[in-house]
Amino acid sequence: MEILDVLFPARCTECGRFGEVLCLQCFPHRPPLIRDLDGFSVIALGAYEGALRRAVLAMKSGRRDILRAFAVRLASLVADDAILVGIPTTRSRRHHRGFDCGVLLASDVASHSSSRAQRLLDARGIPQHGRSGVARRLAIGRFSIRCTELISSRVTLVDDVCTTGTTMLECARILMRAQHSVVRALTVAVVP
Repeated sequence: MEILDVLFPARCTECGRFGEVLCLQCFPHRPPLIRDLDGFSVIALGAYEGALRRAVLAMKSGRRDILRAFAVRLASLVADDAILVGIPTTRSRRHHRGFDCGVLLASDVASHSSSRAQRLLDARGIPQHGRSGVARRLAIGRFSIRCTELISSRVTLVDDVCTTGTTMLECARILMRAQHSVVRALTVAVVP
């Protein structure tokens, strides 16, 4: 046990109960939600509402302990030996949060499974946060391939929330143009 765990024990983000960041009473293990997205499945821990939504917002505000707890749960949904590619965020969002949520989530999921994370994408432009559904769907050209020298592989995309699916579809198209095959996506939550 680390000294920080003694000084600052884990508390549920929803009810405040000591023990876990995501206690089983507030965040019970449920079968994953699966959404079909134009050729691949998006697998989520749940719908982006209620306690799960509040935990995701806390994670996006900088709570890495919540990110690690979500990564442990997502790791149980990862196929063996998957290549995990986190969907990056823009430089301004990284600067504001202090980390890149999708990329760090992919790395943490990999550390709790037999998969590995690779940074294959870069983001540019304006973040999707606060945009309408129509504006999100029209926002293309926000990502580029980071490295084209890699051998083509079967990829699982990783992100925090799937809203309209536009971001995941754009990233999948870019990876497919670079000869990668996107087989599925993992996300903490999907918007119902």
